[in-house]
Amino acid sequence: MPHNRPRDRDLAKQLVRELRREADLPVVFLAAGGAGGHVISEGIGLRPDGVRGISLQVGEGLGGRVIRDKRPGVVSDYASSKTITDRYREQVGREGLGPVFAVPILSGTGETRMILYGAHRASYQFGDDIRTIAMQLANRGATELRIRDEVDRRVDMATGTTADLEQSGDRASAADVERLRELHADLRAIAATIDDPEARERLLAASGGLAAMLNPRTSAHGDGPL
Repeated sequence: MPHNRPRDRDLAKQLVRELRREADLPVVFLAAGGAGGHVISEGIGLRPDGVRGISLQVGEGLGGRVIRDKRPGVVSDYASSKTITDRYREQVGREGLGPVFAVPILSGTGETRMILYGAHRASYQFGDDIRTIAMQLANRGATELRIRDEVDRRVDMATGTTADLEQSGDRASAADVERLRELHADLRAIAATIDDPEARERLLAASGGLAAMLNPRTSAHGDGPL
């Protein structure tokens, strides 16, 4: 069944752009989690030899504490903060950041998948409006990741069921038909909640692929189309 998950990196870039625009911050960046841990991979306003590319360690530094504690953090002077470990001191010094905040973007299982940062290079105090914008974006990102993960899970379930039927050569049982119909309906319902047109079309295509694979079997069974 065709299903191409939208790139999470594109979501990361979008969150950085939106925080930059909505909060009017000079420096915004994001660390994304992966097989090798969390790495600062996206940013606007970063210097070429600064923090981009830093691999975060859980519990160390501002970002590492946010990963561990799963709650926002802030420092008034990033370069001189005691929370910054010697591991990052040189890159942080070159970046020249002053106040920095970081908010976690959590998965459906509660893991910190991304960390969104906002910063100034001059003395500055973040107001409630900026904190609210950052949290709203983090929640939006978390919702999108949960939707993508759930879509992946349901598509995998549907693919496994249809693959088993293809391998066995059996017609779909009433239970199989009902299960696939539920998955089909779930995929379309999730698609209706997604704002990204490309992601929505891909999800509808996956739903349509499920319907196309099942209809010949249900017709033979007399159960009718999805």
